[in-house]
Amino acid sequence: MITIASVLYRNGGLLALNQRLTRSLNTGTEYRWIVADNELQDKTVNSEFPLTIEGVAKTEASDMGSLHHARALQKCLERVDSRFVLTMDPDFFVVQQDWLSRVAAYVTKHDLSFFGSCWHPRWYYQYRYFPTIHFMLIDLEKVPVGSIEFLPAIEGDRFWHVVNNDASRLPGWIRRTLKMGRIRDTGWQIYRRYSGDPEFRAETLVPSFRPGKSPRIWLEKQLAFLLPERLRLVPRRAGAFTADSFLEEAYPRAKRRGWEEFYWGGQPFAFHLRSVGRRVTPASEVALARQALKRLVPEFEP
Repeated sequence: MITIASVLYRNGGLLALNQRLTRSLNTGTEYRWIVADNELQDKTVNSEFPLTIEGVAKTEASDMGSLHHARALQKCLERVDSRFVLTMDPDFFVVQQDWLSRVAAYVTKHDLSFFGSCWHPRWYYQYRYFPTIHFMLIDLEKVPVGSIEFLPAIEGDRFWHVVNNDASRLPGWIRRTLKMGRIRDTGWQIYRRYSGDPEFRAETLVPSFRPGKSPRIWLEKQLAFLLPERLRLVPRRAGAFTADSFLEEAYPRAKRRGWEEFYWGGQPFAFHLRSVGRRVTPASEVALARQALKRLVPEFEP
C-alpha cells in the first residue's frame, strides 16, 4: 500500500489531471491519495478530491510559501498508515506504466529508504544527490515517521537573506557563490538528517540538463577535482544528469518553457512544470500539460 500526499493551492486543475493520469497508469496497484487543502476558502475540505483534509492558513514570514506548503505536508503525514508515503507536487507528472508498484518494488529490492527526484541542476544553490519533496518516496519501515520534518529553516537564516537580496551591494557573482549549498528550503531537514548516514540509502531520478557556456563553467572544467562540489554550478558526480530530452522531441513547446524532465532506467519517467503562477495562468498550464500527455502517453485520455 502506498499513500500519496499532495497540497492543493491554486493548482486544482493540475492536481485533478495528475490524479486521472496516475489512476490510468496504475490500474493494478492499491494506493490512496491524501490532499491537504491550503485554499481554505470556506474552512471546509474540497469535495472534488477524495481523502481531502483541511490544510493550514498562510503566515507572515519571509519563507511564507515554503512554510505554507510544508506545514500542509506535515498534516498529511499524520494520516499515513501505509509502509510507503510519496510526496508529489500536483504539477509533477509521471508517464511510465505501473510506476507505483515498480518504484515500490525497486525501493524494496535495493534496500532504499528514500527515492525520488533531485533538485534540477539549474537550482545550483540547492542540495544535490538526494530526493526532494517534489517527488519523494519514503519507506516508513526504515525511516521513523516521527523523524520526518518537512518544515524549512529559512526564516532565521540571516546570512541567506543577505546573499539572496538583489538589493544588496554585493556583486552578483559573489552572491551566487555564497548561495551555493546554503538554502534551507522545504525538505532540507530530511536531507540534513539522512543524506550522510549510510544506514539510510537514497537514490534519485536522472534530470535532463545541458550546462550552458560561461566563464564560470569553463573554469570549473579546468579546475576539475580541485573545486569542491558545493562551489560548482554543474554537478560533478558521474551520471548526475543526462543531455537527453524526451520533451524536445515530443513537445518542444514544453521544453522551451523550461519544464524539468527526469529519467529512470534510461527511459523517460516524469516532467515537472515548476512554473504555476509565475509566467502563465494555471488554466493555461493545464492545457499545455494535457497536450504534452497526449504525446507522451497516447493511451491516456486527458
